[in-house]
Amino acid sequence: MVRMHSQGLDLSNVVSLTIALSERVAETWRLGHLVAVDEIEAIGNVASFLRQNLDEWPPQLSRAICDVITSSPRGRSRSLLLVEYIQSGAFDQQQSGKHTMPFVMDLYRIVLGRDAEDDALRHWSAQLNAGKISRRQLLGTVISSEEFRASLN
Repeated sequence: MVRMHSQGLDLSNVVSLTIALSERVAETWRLGHLVAVDEIEAIGNVASFLRQNLDEWPPQLSRAICDVITSSPRGRSRSLLLVEYIQSGAFDQQQSGKHTMPFVMDLYRIVLGRDAEDDALRHWSAQLNAGKISRRQLLGTVISSEEFRASLN
């Protein structure tokens, strides 16, 4: 049984509905269709709710979020979903074993929705390798960039 960690509420139905929505989004993505904005918003809302009320969310939700983030065009709904994904710790788990250059490339693709310029890729990889910045700090830098903030409007 799934329980809310702070109040002991039974969230089994919420988790079941989350899994169903996640599977629908994943199927839409597998068929090569764009996920509807209202479904992206629903995934984001449920991710926020579950992140605040459960110790961990269903793996289907993480997979659906990854599918949406990697395939959806930049926009407010995608950006807000990405923030939830990062705050949940799922992004850190996904990236934990990667070397610096692939991490920087993924960070740009996932957060900014584009490839990193060669200079940026070399610069941030060198900073990470030298220990001058942590992955978390770099993520914060990219999330606080004007380019990312513009996607929230």
